[in-house]
Amino acid sequence: MTSLGDEKILARIQQLIEQFNMVKIRDLVIVFGPIGKKASYSYWSCDENYRGNGFFYLMQHLLEVFIEYRGTFNLTQLNHGIIKIECRTASIEWVNEIDAENKIVKLKGEESENIR
Repeated sequence: MTSLGDEKILARIQQLIEQFNMVKIRDLVIVFGPIGKKASYSYWSCDENYRGNGFFYLMQHLLEVFIEYRGTFNLTQLNHGIIKIECRTASIEWVNEIDAENKIVKLKGEESENIR
């Protein structure tokens, strides 16, 4: 479902991928959303691979902008996002808080299985 400027959001994510030449991105999932009115969270699958460069910093800033932008539309139900980057192509899905939490739990479970 694409709405409320998602094309521009995805275009900016694609620009970051190109800017940092993130050729090796295969499967990255970022779950993010607001916590109250003045804070937010993000959970990155395999985030240790991205924390050391500007991609992580600029993406964190973009996530804040996306949350603020969505907040202007007073969308109380679908104000959390799931960004998937697969083979350098990004997609975004807007979900409610429960779906975002469930996605994080699922990602954590997949990560612990990969460690074994």
